[in-house]
Amino acid sequence: VDASDCQDAGWPAFAVVVDGACVRLRTGHNPPALPDQLRAEAAASARNGLSWEVLSRSYHLTHQVLAEAIIAEVGELRLRSSLASAVLTDATRACFEYFDDVISRAQDAYDEARERLFSGRQHSRLAAVRQLLDGVPIEEGRLGYAITHRHLAVVASGADASDIIVDAARSLHAQPLVLPVGERFVWAWLGLRADTAPADIPAAFRRSSYGWIALGSPLEGRRGFVTSHRQAQAAASLC
Repeated sequence: VDASDCQDAGWPAFAVVVDGACVRLRTGHNPPALPDQLRAEAAASARNGLSWEVLSRSYHLTHQVLAEAIIAEVGELRLRSSLASAVLTDATRACFEYFDDVISRAQDAYDEARERLFSGRQHSRLAAVRQLLDGVPIEEGRLGYAITHRHLAVVASGADASDIIVDAARSLHAQPLVLPVGERFVWAWLGLRADTAPADIPAAFRRSSYGWIALGSPLEGRRGFVTSHRQAQAAASLC
């Protein structure tokens, strides 16, 4: 595996991954930390919406390429069969342990970046919602949710609250906006279709195993977004 292989791979981090594997083969030890380039690549992938499976496949394909190169190299050495077998066994184990370690570290970096991104977006959306509830005009794009919908507001508590709300949105073919508020509560709005019958709404929400669910009435537009939420809050005060 040389520089031309790195260029042909079409993956900028290919050379860094191979260098790390070579360190493991030479020293018997994995690099002490994930290289900066791999950490930056994992974070960028998360920010750009690239799934982890795509990045993971790049690592696994690199492992495959390196394993094939090792087999070819050992074959060129024309060692005794017993020695060749021992070399291949040691090299295979070293490569497996290295890639297991580097993939785990890269996934941690990816997950951390994704969590930071998600938390930042949720914080921004909650701030926009609070402004809207206070009567401050906002740009719809800040919510990632259409304010022109017929809105069903939800206020909920419990570890399973978000899952229940998302499941209900799916059942009602509604667009959900789900926001954790502090550690105990969830505020949500479901953008209902015009043909959603009010009688179908309660059945879409399964009973919470850990808390409660309070609903407002389905109401239209910006005013409906606010009023339905006030109704849900009033209902929640009785739970």
